Amino acid sequence: MGERWVRVIADDLTGACDVAAALLPSRRRVVVGGIDAVGEADALVVRNTQSRTCAPADAAARVRRALADVPSAGTGDVLKKIDTALRGHLGAELDAAMDACGAAQALVLAAIPEAGRTTVGGVQLADGVPVDRTPFARDPQNPVRDARVAETIASTSRRRATSVGLDVLRRDGVAAVLARAARDGVAVVVGDAETDDDLREWLVGMGGDTIVLAGSTGLARAWRGAASWSAEPCPSGASARDGAGGILVVAGSAHPVGRGQLAHLEAQQDALVVDVTRADVAALASGLRAGRVVCLVGPDGHHDGGSAALLARLAETTARAIAAAPPRAMVLVGGETAYAVLGALGHPRLGVEGAPAPLAVRATVLDGVLAGMPLVTKGGSTGPPERLADLIAEVR
Repeated sequence: MGERWVRVIADDLTGACDVAAALLPSRRRVVVGGIDAVGEADALVVRNTQSRTCAPADAAARVRRALADVPSAGTGDVLKKIDTALRGHLGAELDAAMDACGAAQALVLAAIPEAGRTTVGGVQLADGVPVDRTPFARDPQNPVRDARVAETIASTSRRRATSVGLDVLRRDGVAAVLARAARDGVAVVVGDAETDDDLREWLVGMGGDTIVLAGSTGLARAWRGAASWSAEPCPSGASARDGAGGILVVAGSAHPVGRGQLAHLEAQQDALVVDVTRADVAALASGLRAGRVVCLVGPDGHHDGGSAALLARLAETTARAIAAAPPRAMVLVGGETAYAVLGALGHPRLGVEGAPAPLAVRATVLDGVLAGMPLVTKGGSTGPPERLADLIAEVR
């Protein structure tokens, strides 16, 4: 038998960065790469399948591809980052992950208590409100119609799913819960969790078989502790860039929280906020050369935050501005936006260094013309109004 292995995959770029940061400190360098990223002896690679907006069959194919190098010997863990607002085709991707690694069961722990995301009675809540009654219900690409986690998974899965409350976990223990589910023909167990301690409790006493663990940063931190993953942090492996130039923010998210953070930034700082549909590259470059915070954003009030046309325009304009005046640092808001922008720069790997705020990640670009540049990614749907300004201060 071989050693226990681990593979980590996520369905979008900011999610991949979030999980990577949750695995720190680590005895190995933690790197975010693409779907075919090659593992390194000194690094744990978190692979981004960028599959949240794909059709179910395409999403499943990307997951299988990302797990094509799962060892044939030994047992292990697949950490499958899912969207905790339940966007995307969760069931199809879980099926693919379980098929790829030969796992008989998946344990889904979707809570991120520090970000107000909890699972209670099998229902996913954001600050106490079912996610299908929040702005996620109006997501332009993945509108959320059901807050029941097991039912959402079952809608695109060929496996049975069930929810298990904390009272049952504490009465019987996780090994007994999983064993009973297996006897009943249930392959996907969704666990309630309201605190980080709840998440840790789910992982203590779990059996040694290969399993798919699906969740987000809360799960990753709990797994890191249970797996004794913590150690002295490793360096990012990239040399720092010169400190000249301004800071470039690119925000394509249509979520009201993200728009509020941009408004706060514009009101509080000498930030140049430019609608991409009216952007002048020379003006953007001039602002960056002057050391200003330059924000390239989608049109105010737009309803196609993840549309291909808008993302392509954001990415193209960003690449042209960077070519004219390389920034000292970048902040990318929204997973689809981050993926499109980095795609225009050749999809460089990111060496993840930490999480300065919930669901925000600081990294260093490892490849290409921006190698050594600090970069922050954040989701467009989280944080108080001052969050974006705080993250800019992080990379100044």
